[in-house]
Amino acid sequence: MRTLAALCTALDCQPGDIFGVE
Repeated sequence: MRTLAALCTALDCQPGDIFGVE
């Protein structure tokens, strides 16, 4: 899921937006 976190950073969004957590 670290990859998703990296993608989220690239998308300039919060990790919680993908993981559904804070």
